[in-house]
Amino acid sequence: MSNSNQNDVVCVTGGSGCIGSWLVRLLLERRYTVHATVKNLNDDKETEHLRALEGADTRLRLFQIDLLDYDSIVAAISGCAGVFHLASPCIVDRVLDPQKELLDPAIKGTINVLTAAKAAGVRRVVVTSSISAITPSPHWPADKIKAEDCWADVEYCKQKETLAEKAAWDFSRENGLDVVVVNPGTVMGPVIPPTLNASMLMLVRLLQGCTETYEDFFMGSIHFKDVALAHILVYENPSASGRHLCVEAISHYGDFAAKVAELYPEYNLPRLPRDTQPGLLRAKDGGKKLMDLGLQFIPMEEIIKDSINNNPGMVLSRTGTSSCHVIEPVMTYQARQHTQKTRGGEQNNKAEMSNQNGVVCVTGGSGCIGSWLVRLLLDRRYTVHATVKNLNDDKETEHLRALEGADTRLRLFQIDLLDYDSIVAAVSGCAGVFHLASPNIIDRVLDPQKELLDPAIKGTINVLTAAKAAGVRRVVVTSSVAAIMPSPHWPADKVKSEDCWTDVESSWDFSKENGLDVVVVNPGVVMGPVIPPTLTASMLILLRLLQGCTETYEDIWMGSVHFKDVALAHILVYENPSASGRHLSVEAISHYGDFVAKVAELYPEYNVPRLPRDTQPGLLRTKDAGKKLMDLGLQFIPLEQIIKDSVESLKSKGFIS
Repeated sequence: MSNSNQNDVVCVTGGSGCIGSWLVRLLLERRYTVHATVKNLNDDKETEHLRALEGADTRLRLFQIDLLDYDSIVAAISGCAGVFHLASPCIVDRVLDPQKELLDPAIKGTINVLTAAKAAGVRRVVVTSSISAITPSPHWPADKIKAEDCWADVEYCKQKETLAEKAAWDFSRENGLDVVVVNPGTVMGPVIPPTLNASMLMLVRLLQGCTETYEDFFMGSIHFKDVALAHILVYENPSASGRHLCVEAISHYGDFAAKVAELYPEYNLPRLPRDTQPGLLRAKDGGKKLMDLGLQFIPMEEIIKDSINNNPGMVLSRTGTSSCHVIEPVMTYQARQHTQKTRGGEQNNKAEMSNQNGVVCVTGGSGCIGSWLVRLLLDRRYTVHATVKNLNDDKETEHLRALEGADTRLRLFQIDLLDYDSIVAAVSGCAGVFHLASPNIIDRVLDPQKELLDPAIKGTINVLTAAKAAGVRRVVVTSSVAAIMPSPHWPADKVKSEDCWTDVESSWDFSKENGLDVVVVNPGVVMGPVIPPTLTASMLILLRLLQGCTETYEDIWMGSVHFKDVALAHILVYENPSASGRHLSVEAISHYGDFVAKVAELYPEYNVPRLPRDTQPGLLRTKDAGKKLMDLGLQFIPLEQIIKDSVESLKSKGFIS
């Protein structure tokens, strides 16, 4: 993202919906100020999940609008540089008055939004359409894959998406407004609001045994996050124009149903024919225009897993009913737990099975990286066992208990890394373990063996042993670039990477000898907004630099990385079966002198020393050191933003003025 967009004010209509909530979330993460529209400001189901988003307290304003009330739209768009128009009725079941319930809000509402945007001098409008505006299209050549230049036949289907999108293009041509369109497919994944969209309801029905094949359906699965990213990409890229098919692949509903059945054999899924959409040609690159803009689509298997595993409020019956229209209501986590306890017997056991894969342990959960990891895991609806050194120390526990979702999905455990039994209690019942707990000391230690080596090495073996005994599926171990640098025997003309070693990580020996699935994340100098009340060694380095410290740390690998990105890296390598080995988690490989120069440039009011540019002799710079994680979908926050977030955090916590 270009810096010019970081402070933009943008409007998201339909901000409380499943896609809208994800878009608001990602825009806030990218430092946009967001005007999000809802139908009713007094309805907590529309507003609470938005107000709980990171950054919402300072950069989110909610507006109540009616798509047929032009003045309400004007108020929301006023002062915005861009508009994302998502608001449109999305109804999965029968409607009584299609004109009133669907067509008027979709078509007239779109014209009202575009008119208000034009009057407000908005730079670009991104309109959310649908693959429903592409298919059914009975006159499309049978041997040609459907693409952005294919339009659903208006007379054949009279889809609101088709009519609304055509109205948007007509307005754009007649009024000179810059409009681009995103056409998502079947959108699923972790749901942020307390209600489900039509696609997720379709998945629920499939899991309940529904045999409908939806013949006029374009089954292009897509993750909520990817749809939100697609909107941002077409907004930020001036070259983006026209329509943008947003699908992981073009496929048949039968392909999707077969994959769900393969991944979740415990459900009573119907056997469907493979070709459920007559005449629809499959394609892996249906979303090529977005791929060319840099979007790496999350694959169908992960979309399905995220949809089923990470939505604990979505009650899925396994009774085998073939009804396609009776859906259990979405329940709160507390209500679901109560229901499981009161239904008893076989139903209770099955419900427990469905959530088994969502319980994970985070050792060192109270630290700066650990707190961020716990936060993001809770955001993704995991149940988390987080370990601390002392349950009676508010500095270790208060910031964790304050996290969203902690009241129902977080359990704290007091452990000593050298006390195996305490670790067993924390790991018990978990499908995965994130092992972060390790001493992190920047200053001189009196007893290295006792203060550093024993907790780090023996503690890791204890955690891995307990994980193996508990039947844990995968362990993610947090190592460091310190396991890569310094490495005096590494070729001087070769950029350091995951196959460069300083020492031996004990976890690999255990993994090989015991057949435990272990992957490793190697973060660099980790900084950003600090959640707990204490600082890491990396944040102390920054603090000292701002205070005038001239040390150059010659043996440090200055690969900066944001706390959030390190936490995301852990989740990515845990959730992706293809992830293996070590994963360098750095925004770039650079010198400490580069970092110092950027801090001095951004904050001239501080007494930042002038240092030579090459402070790490022989260290080669590179921008793609974290390529393994980038290939898994991680988009690293750039150095400038890392520094800004870090300094502002130091200010907010009173470490500097």
